Amino acid sequence: MQYSPTAVQLVDAVAEWLEAVGGTALDGADRYHARVAVRVLRMVERELAAGIRHHAPDREAIHALVGGAAGPDADDAERATAATADDIDTSTDDAPLMREAAAAIRARVLAPDAPGLLPALRACAVRRLEVVNPGYLLPEDRASREPVPPAPLASHRKA
Repeated sequence: MQYSPTAVQLVDAVAEWLEAVGGTALDGADRYHARVAVRVLRMVERELAAGIRHHAPDREAIHALVGGAAGPDADDAERATAATADDIDTSTDDAPLMREAAAAIRARVLAPDAPGLLPALRACAVRRLEVVNPGYLLPEDRASREPVPPAPLASHRKA
């Protein structure tokens, strides 16, 4: 098993290299694509630093609302596709759960003003922005949440 460099350090090293190459040796479309690649790598870096359970509290809250909305008359096929608690903890893809919540709201099985729904959706959006682009967070969301920890300083960084 490899302990050093970590995945975060590797992603950081590649992003730094692309920043250096993209800023000096490339121009036009290649420079643009290098900048996009750096942004993607920084997102991956924040996701890795946040850890797999970063989004779990919000997923669990939304799952509880959606699962409770399905009720006892829900179709067995729908229940089979619903996320389980284990899926919520380890999945990094919110799309199926969000589609399920949207479908429950459209079908009027889950009321848009259901207690806890808007706070759960907002918390999910804030956590997603913490990874995707923390600069898009509102000041009150930055102050009220623990930030995703920065990547540890790698020994390959220049002084």
